[in-house]
Amino acid sequence: MAEDALYSDDFMDPDTGYRKCLDVASFIDWRLANEIVKNYEIRLLNGQYMYYDPYREKLHETLVGL
Repeated sequence: MAEDALYSDDFMDPDTGYRKCLDVASFIDWRLANEIVKNYEIRLLNGQYMYYDPYREKLHETLVGL
């Protein structure tokens, strides 16, 4: 579902695009936290944890080990 939204023609639409499936703030927080602590392993996807929240119906990304 999230991948289909990312590759669709209307991926920027807030109702049908990626924002409907992803918690954008959690992805931004994850990226900023890794940049601040200079975690160069983010390219290897170590310490990355995603989970689906069925109540909000969104995919979240959270920090592991920080």
